[in-house]
Amino acid sequence: MTDTARTKAALQTLLADNTSGDISPQDLRDLMESVANPIGGSGFGSGLYLPDAPPESPNGNDDEFNDASLGGSWSEWDPGTVVTITEGVYGLKVVNSQSPASDKWGGAYRSTPAGDWSITTKLSFVASRTTFPHGGIGLGQDLSGSPTTSDFMFFGLGQTGGANHVVIANYSDYLNFSSAPVDEAISVTSLYLRISRVSTTYSMDYSTNGLGWLRIYNSTIGFTPSHVGLFAGSGCTCYYRFWRQTSTTALDQPLLGRSLTVQ
Repeated sequence: MTDTARTKAALQTLLADNTSGDISPQDLRDLMESVANPIGGSGFGSGLYLPDAPPESPNGNDDEFNDASLGGSWSEWDPGTVVTITEGVYGLKVVNSQSPASDKWGGAYRSTPAGDWSITTKLSFVASRTTFPHGGIGLGQDLSGSPTTSDFMFFGLGQTGGANHVVIANYSDYLNFSSAPVDEAISVTSLYLRISRVSTTYSMDYSTNGLGWLRIYNSTIGFTPSHVGLFAGSGCTCYYRFWRQTSTTALDQPLLGRSLTVQ
């Protein structure tokens, strides 16, 4: 028999309630291997979750940003000519070089999904100035047809006076701030972000570990977004580990980790 470390979800399916009494010796070996050598750690009690693992069952619209090219479903939005976008072997890097004199946004976007949906990413944030740099997921009314005048809503990390904040902010275009319905101090530089839509209601949640989520916004918004993407405001570098796009009915953890076979 082969020892296989499995995800928590896989073990729950494998073992279930055992009403039929059909747990096999192989099932028990897999349980022992998963506890002793868990995915995402080593040793007993270290958990079965690896936040940066590829999805166990990727959706067709997921993106790991690991093929050195954004691909045909993505477009760049850089009306102020301030953003550099790089896709490497482990994530998407968005750098906004704009000086502190004014805010200008830029990044990569795609069309909003049809119907209800959920989009999750993991952001790591590096600020090069203290006058409110910011980065995260954004919704745009029309970033292709009206790149300089599109209404824009941002959800992510910002910084004020050197302190990081979870922020939701509205912009009337790529450089003019309108309002901030949410602005909460938080002592992290990496954050999981999720935007979901059910009918005309948009919800925004964040997590520090990808497992426990906090909802900070649940409302209609003042425009109809046609685009959604990953963006950086003036004076910051944003690293996005993945893009997970699925239906709202499947609000699972962002990444579940593939099973690890131990020879």
